[in-house]
Amino acid sequence: VANDLSNLTAIDKKQWEVNLTRGIAYRHGLEWHDDNARDVRIIIANFNQTIATHMFCHAAKEHIYGSRYQWIILGYPSLLAWWNEQTDCSLQELIRAINGTLQTRIPHLSFYNINEQPSYVLDYLERFSELERNYFDAYAYDTIWSLAYLYQSKFLTNKTNIRTIVDNIDFNGATGRVRYLNGRRVGEILVEQYVACRMMNDGSCKTPCYEKDKDCNLTVVKVFLAKNSDSKNDPPVLYKFNPIMWHGNGPPRDRTNRTIVFEHIYLSVFISITVCSGIGLIISISLFVFNIHFQKHR
Repeated sequence: VANDLSNLTAIDKKQWEVNLTRGIAYRHGLEWHDDNARDVRIIIANFNQTIATHMFCHAAKEHIYGSRYQWIILGYPSLLAWWNEQTDCSLQELIRAINGTLQTRIPHLSFYNINEQPSYVLDYLERFSELERNYFDAYAYDTIWSLAYLYQSKFLTNKTNIRTIVDNIDFNGATGRVRYLNGRRVGEILVEQYVACRMMNDGSCKTPCYEKDKDCNLTVVKVFLAKNSDSKNDPPVLYKFNPIMWHGNGPPRDRTNRTIVFEHIYLSVFISITVCSGIGLIISISLFVFNIHFQKHR
């Protein structure tokens, strides 16, 4: 279930098998019937938060959550935005459906060691922490430094391809190591999980909160960070923060395993059953003939 999984499947078709791809409109109704028929268990979803709220409401109504399913969605900056959209579901129904969902998004700020940051970045982070900021302000800051690098390289008068100059950019910024590949930013990916929790008297949210509880809330737990490797073409390095909380004993199966098993019986058992069946058949025929022969006897 996603609006576009073409990039995902094009990466490595040997490692991914997409069971069902579906474009989601704002108003949707009976999409889940095909998902159940195709035995969809792991759902990678790419839609905005308005549609996401309605989709999880449908998931709550159809019970598309729990130990048999795993949702992976594009992350959103605000946790409170889940409750801004009006749906037919109650707050607790949405929390039960969203609980356990994994989300991917870019980190707010860099996770680099503070000793590895340049002085100008540390000065920005110090001032940045005192301001009421937008989630992507730090990315705008790093973009300005990238533009400054382009200006310094005098690409306007140089005949060098601008994409080549951009691909040579490499520095530590407020959002981590800033590099580009084919004109696109090579960034870090943060994987988080929505976990149901119970609000305590001290304002903290204690996990877990079970489905039978009536006052569950949601919190976001950082799971791991996919950090840049030394080479832009190598896969990222994973840094683990917290374990994933599964609904069952582990990850859900990606499909129902169907195994065809041929059963056989011993020859002695077959002969015994055949003999007993033959004796029963003979007795039945004998009784039938006996009834016909003595049908006029009173």
